[in-house]
Amino acid sequence: MTRDEKAKEELEWRRVNEEIELRSEGIEPCLDSLADYSIDTVGMILAPVTYACLQLFPENAIASNYSILSNQIFYYIIFAFLIIPFTFVCDTFLHNANELLHGWKIYDYLSYQRYRFSVREYRWMLRNPVRFLCCAIYLFY
Repeated sequence: MTRDEKAKEELEWRRVNEEIELRSEGIEPCLDSLADYSIDTVGMILAPVTYACLQLFPENAIASNYSILSNQIFYYIIFAFLIIPFTFVCDTFLHNANELLHGWKIYDYLSYQRYRFSVREYRWMLRNPVRFLCCAIYLFY
């Protein structure tokens, strides 16, 4: 390898490493984690309702496609209800571990966002005349 080729390769590796570091820094990974958690939580809370719909409407044949008898769906519903509090406790420990491992300040960030929302002049940003004017100019330009 010539010096120029080696310098180009070194620059390319630096660029790749900087992109990786930028992806793992800042608030975005924390927000991604919270978004994934909220989606999983909603799914966990809706699971008993979904299983109840399977039992209430046996004509959809979803349970029978998975060889689940109609009297067994009751156990699925009970299990889905029982697992909710234990999952919340486990998630609390996991969020604390994420804060320690990655250095995320989740509580500080969320409390700051609550403060920012509470001191806003307009609760909905499109009611702000300045913001609305900027959006209107942007849309019609």
